Amino acid sequence: MTALLLGITLVTMCLRGEEKVASPPFSQLSELTVAGVETAFDGPAPSRIVVRDTHPRIMFSRDDLENLRQKLHSAEYGRDVVVLRADRSTSTGPSSAALNYQLFDDQTALEFAKQKLIRCEIQKWGWPYYDNQWIFVWACTYDWIHDALTEKEKLMAWQQFRKQVGDQFNFAAFEGTGNYVQEFETNHNDHWGKRASPYEGVVALAIHGDGVADDWAEWTIEKIRSGHRSFCTPWGKYGMIDWMNLMALDTGGCQASTDDDNAAGYNGFYAGATMLVTGSWNSATDQHLWEKMNFFRYWPLWNTYDNDTPLLQNGFGLGIMEVVAGRYKELDPAMAGLANWYSAQHGPSDKSATFLPGLIWGDRRVAAKSPQELKLPLAKFLRGADVCISRDSWQADGLLVGMRSRYLDTLRYEGASGCVWIYRQNQPILVRPRSGKWRDQATTCSGLGFRDPNVVNKRLGTSQGAGATYWGRGIGRVDNALVAANVGDYFPNCLSQAIVEPAFHIFTTRLDPLYTFDEVERAERTLVHFPQDNLVVIVDQFEIPESIEYYSTLRLPDTPDISETTVAWSNAVANVVSFDGTRPIWIGGAEKELMTPWGEWITSRKFAPGYSRDDEKRLRYGLGSVWTHGKGSNTIVSAIHVGSKQAPSIERLPTGVRVAGYSFDLSGGNVRLLTDQTKLR
Repeated sequence: MTALLLGITLVTMCLRGEEKVASPPFSQLSELTVAGVETAFDGPAPSRIVVRDTHPRIMFSRDDLENLRQKLHSAEYGRDVVVLRADRSTSTGPSSAALNYQLFDDQTALEFAKQKLIRCEIQKWGWPYYDNQWIFVWACTYDWIHDALTEKEKLMAWQQFRKQVGDQFNFAAFEGTGNYVQEFETNHNDHWGKRASPYEGVVALAIHGDGVADDWAEWTIEKIRSGHRSFCTPWGKYGMIDWMNLMALDTGGCQASTDDDNAAGYNGFYAGATMLVTGSWNSATDQHLWEKMNFFRYWPLWNTYDNDTPLLQNGFGLGIMEVVAGRYKELDPAMAGLANWYSAQHGPSDKSATFLPGLIWGDRRVAAKSPQELKLPLAKFLRGADVCISRDSWQADGLLVGMRSRYLDTLRYEGASGCVWIYRQNQPILVRPRSGKWRDQATTCSGLGFRDPNVVNKRLGTSQGAGATYWGRGIGRVDNALVAANVGDYFPNCLSQAIVEPAFHIFTTRLDPLYTFDEVERAERTLVHFPQDNLVVIVDQFEIPESIEYYSTLRLPDTPDISETTVAWSNAVANVVSFDGTRPIWIGGAEKELMTPWGEWITSRKFAPGYSRDDEKRLRYGLGSVWTHGKGSNTIVSAIHVGSKQAPSIERLPTGVRVAGYSFDLSGGNVRLLTDQTKLR
């Protein structure tokens, strides 16, 4: 059998009473290459930075103008150009007018942009959370109409800007009258989403050499180049490039959160500001950053695998997809083509947040490339997004099976290892909840968890489940990529098996390294998908003391019929066999959607009892869960037949189990499919 095995060296874990072994540093476990070069997570800064001596230089240069005009004259952009020419909105209006001046020599637009700039009547591009994104808009507007400003107008604009930005920039440190602002923490999502720091360097690039604040601009650019901690810098161990690559790795995604959609929450904090900063340094200097950013390069790969109903579409995220198509059409034609294919499936972004980036950096003319054309495998471990994805086809109405692996923990991460979801024709078989910070816990998803009945904690599945470094477990959060990659135990090494064959896909994730109490000696979940049989098998194996409770759950969209070990609901039927004889039970329905066997409603800011009376919420968040709940060590096998009324058979074997004719060896650390005993259909 020639299996496609996960290319990661796995760490020795605790097996049946063996002592737990600490994980070696991530940098010793796995290589990460960016543009074909292995990264050391401490990328050197350039010896010098050359800023273009002409305007425009933010987002595009004079050399780009003709190609930009040609692109916008193509049929794909006809409607957008109409919107652009008429745009006088409070958000994109000033910058749109400035762009109209550059592209079409529109004098009326110039006057509008000039007056807004001089009075500093500039707002953000309608981005959620990004209160200080207006600073980037100011830099664009100034840069794009610079050549039409008098010296007096430039000074007036600068003075108003300084007044409005206040002490958020390092003016006091530059003048020697005060201290530097707070250190910029690359791994702190609020620093990207809410602070002014990411855009300080962009403003310095925009005004460099113009006579309004040349000394400050030179000083700021040098501080950024040298890696001063009060500035957002692309380079070095505290830099943007390596940190973002550490999150996305070589498959895309982001460990910053388990998002509702493809650009929400903490992931969105990073994505927006990073995109603008990356593109500005790329266009204004001799530094080429797009090619160094796996975070954007593999955004289409992540979306393509983890999309459809489980991953909602976000106008901002779709706008980033447009940007990727344009920025990577030469750097990575496959990803650029995949980006445009994805956009064609879900529609281009029409949000103001990415309207101008999409126009300037995107390119809808790039030929779309489907997953089939690119020969993408049907199953893949996305180690950047911490998910294992298995499909039966790339058709929109196909079967999608996913499992959270929680391989990394670079930031605020509440997702629990082993949570499973199944969708067919965009309808849930096992629901993937998509709201609230605890949505990917075993209690609100289809997962495996453990509980000490002597500890009272309403955040069930957090401190008693897969605790994140954010909440104080382990060494705590680190603030740069170099330390994160080279400190053992910072990244819990959960995925222990990934095998992709045409007839079956197998993924195994370990839960025991994540738990905050040592009594969980061994705990693993294996997901097996037989795509040609519409069969999904989940095997839970764990060794815990008799005093510790376990719970294995199946999150359903409707009320099931349960008879002995058979669980049947609207679009699937399952056989749930617990080796200790425990039978599955149902807890759910209106007013009980998030109840547990202990009579507790799972804490959530987004849910209130009775939400399932709304059919849309019921399908999105689930009606309730099938619980297999008991105490002590056990093995639980859940076999799910999608679109069938016949429950799969489960038969105990001396060292394993036979499910629907497939034999599995359970005697080792990983579940093993005995292919020599079974004809794979």
